[in-house]
Amino acid sequence: MVRSRVLGWATVLVLANCTSVDRVAGPARWPETKGGSSESRSTPNELMREGTELARALALGLAVEPIRLALRDALRDSPYSEHKLLFHDLLQTQMGKSLITKAAARSGLAEATLLAYTRDLPALELYLPSRQHRVSWKGSADIRTAFYLPGRPPSAAFAVDGGALVPDWNQTPGFPILMLQPAEARIPRLDRRTAPTSLAVQDPEEDQLAVGWLSPTGELMDLGRVMRSSSGWTVEPTGCVEPRGGARDRIGPQACDIGTTNPPDYTRLKGLQVFGVCDNDLCGLGDDNEFEFRATVGATGARATLRVEGVPSNYASNSLSLAIISTTPAVAGVIEIKTVETDGWPSADDNFPYVTYQPNTVGPVPLGPADNGRGWPLKEQPYIGPFDPVKVAVVYGWP
Repeated sequence: MVRSRVLGWATVLVLANCTSVDRVAGPARWPETKGGSSESRSTPNELMREGTELARALALGLAVEPIRLALRDALRDSPYSEHKLLFHDLLQTQMGKSLITKAAARSGLAEATLLAYTRDLPALELYLPSRQHRVSWKGSADIRTAFYLPGRPPSAAFAVDGGALVPDWNQTPGFPILMLQPAEARIPRLDRRTAPTSLAVQDPEEDQLAVGWLSPTGELMDLGRVMRSSSGWTVEPTGCVEPRGGARDRIGPQACDIGTTNPPDYTRLKGLQVFGVCDNDLCGLGDDNEFEFRATVGATGARATLRVEGVPSNYASNSLSLAIISTTPAVAGVIEIKTVETDGWPSADDNFPYVTYQPNTVGPVPLGPADNGRGWPLKEQPYIGPFDPVKVAVVYGWP
């Protein structure tokens, strides 16, 4: 049930008795331009047509059980949030090649046509958006495929016999949906299991959150130190990490003095609640929210961004300790933190500002020296009025 008010933040749990310290393997990934561009020259209508035809052909190819089972295994082995696969990478595997060959044979479209679609469309990812489907689908033939272009709901979901059905995207479909859509950044999950406990894509007890940082120049960086206790996660950068471009970044929250005898204190995200936020308005598939917490130090202009992926539409945790920037308001003065839910191309990101009424202001959280452990209610733009529901609540703190 979606709630429209902030729950009380009585306390912020301090993580203790951490049971593991580990560096998560697997690189952070930005959408590549190979096999598709970040922006296509085709019109949205052409992209929808090509993507929809490709999705239907893939559904027909998945009529072959060994291909379905191989796809399930590939999804299960993905290190990324929500077990996403980069579609271009999949096509380089033997299973991907077999899928395209069978899709072409059963759809009547030439294999060259399907591959041309993948080049014309933006870089794509393939995954099961609904957690309910990820923990239940074991390779059965009831799966349906769909193509989604942000801002345009899928025109249909296709069965392995090619039949089309238009589900209510505001409800979780009673059959698994395999979504093909423009790729976003992918960050390794915090919970990386070496021994899955089920035959489904995702274990029921698996935590799907993924955490990473963006440098001031926008480079996505890998995880550093990860500690898990019975109450939640502590995550912080450690050492210098390699951004996408290959050059080390020494400015952001993962400044290279981490790992020395006197590492900096961090401003951290310690609590997060989400109330009915639907990524790209596909509320029935609900788990696919990617939030960024963009910090700017008022006195110096220093910037850093924490990115958290795999946040469900309704979520609550007051046992987080996720580093945002390597200073605190107690040291640096006011730090403004902007909350954004990012969407794939071509859709615009969604902003969640802090709103006050006396005086009327709409903007980032102005985190000051006296605000350690304070809860902040956020609303979603476009802002309407004081009776608009709170959609996100955050707690920021530092040692």
